[in-house]
This record gives sequence, structure tokens and C-alpha cells, in this order.
Amino acid sequence: MMVAIQDLRGSLEPKLHAVTVDVTLVREDLKKIAEKVSNAEMDIARLESTSKMLENQVQFLTVEHKKIMARQEDQEGRA
Repeated sequence: MMVAIQDLRGSLEPKLHAVTVDVTLVREDLKKIAEKVSNAEMDIARLESTSKMLENQVQFLTVEHKKIMARQEDQEGRA
């Protein structure tokens, strides 16, 4: 009985070690994935901010363009 337990233990220990190594590798991979997700979230936030800034610039330039066009029409009307 004791020999059977030792044989079983001997056959299970390498498998347990392999599982432990696999779990460690998976944890490392998950940490890398979490870091990439975090970086992607920061990139998205920067892109959203840039997009909003560009929208504001387009609105400003549209207003300025309308003002210029109105001045030109006014000057053409006077001429």
C-alpha cells in the first residue's frame, strides 16, 4: 500500500509541477494583456480628446469661413 502511494505521488509530482508552471505562464500572459488593455484605454482617451479638439477647430473655422464669405458678399454688393 505504501509503495503504491509513493508510486502515485511520484507520478503526480511532475504533473503538478507542470500545472504550476502553466498557471504561472498564464498569469504572466494575463498581466501583459492587462497592460495592453490599459494602454489601449489611454490611447482611446487621447484619441477622443483629439477628436473633440478637432471638432471644436472645425466649428471655429466654419464660423470664420462664414464671416469671411459674408464680408466678401458685402464688399461685392458695395462694388
